Amino acid sequence: KNEFFASLSVNHLTAYDPFLSFTSFTLNYNHDFNSWFDISAGLSGYQVNKELSETLFSSFIYGYFTLGFDWKILYTQLNAGGVFSEGSGAFFSLRNSHYIKTADLAGGKAYFYFDPYFNLLFGNLTKTTTADGTSTGVTPPFKPGGGSSSGGGSGSGITTTTFFSLMEVDLGLPAGFTFGKLTLEAEPGYIFPNYSDTSISDPKGFTLFFNIFYKIF
Repeated sequence: KNEFFASLSVNHLTAYDPFLSFTSFTLNYNHDFNSWFDISAGLSGYQVNKELSETLFSSFIYGYFTLGFDWKILYTQLNAGGVFSEGSGAFFSLRNSHYIKTADLAGGKAYFYFDPYFNLLFGNLTKTTTADGTSTGVTPPFKPGGGSSSGGGSGSGITTTTFFSLMEVDLGLPAGFTFGKLTLEAEPGYIFPNYSDTSISDPKGFTLFFNIFYKIF
């Protein structure tokens, strides 16, 4: 009834030698109570090739629960989630979007759509101070090597503290064209991180995704 979804992906990164870089799965359940209130819950898992765990990020499972409110002008989502791995942590996000669909084309078989969004993400950040200065980064498992870091610590002139704060601000403008069971989508966006330590797993600046969806049944 268009409420339960499952997906599995296998990923290869050309910059690294192992052909299989990481795999992921996602389970998601959505339910609309009425025209203005809905809920969703999900579970995602990421399994990283052991040879790349020190380069990319460690394996982890992420679960979340979301409340959705349709204000007609805006659609607001309040999301609470948690990571279960060597380094666990809680995350909260506030997402506002507005879905726009054009009139049907080709006898009702096709249409264009736009879904601009504005997202605030909150979670744990780690501030590390060394003789060279201070840097702020995300906590494991999103940092290479996994492991956990909490509270404060020091050693060899290095001090580390972990605190809960705004992690990043995301802006995006997905635009797509649907014809029958096929959907072509482009999603330009921009990420404003509240951390200074960025890498392949912690992007910063302009992003652009191209997606192709085909509805099998």
